[in-house]
Amino acid sequence: MAKISGNNFLVEELKRFYDLFYRYNYICGFENRKDYAIVEHENLISMIKNGNIALAEKQMKDHMANVNSLIIMSLPGKLNNLSSDSNND
Repeated sequence: MAKISGNNFLVEELKRFYDLFYRYNYICGFENRKDYAIVEHENLISMIKNGNIALAEKQMKDHMANVNSLIIMSLPGKLNNLSSDSNND
């Protein structure tokens, strides 16, 4: 969607975000959220196609907040586990 918008700044920012997210995903293992994320993205596309931009914007902000909350809640424990594992080697 970002590429279609023609907003190069948005495209580059999303690339940076996805790079970080993939790293967090690797560490925290968010596989159980994957199906829900697909539904969220499908809903966003549907809203945009139907011209409901205000609702799509709100849903995208909610989606990003959900991802951020998940990272904030999961990352410290996962990092502690990684640190403990490396200390045991």
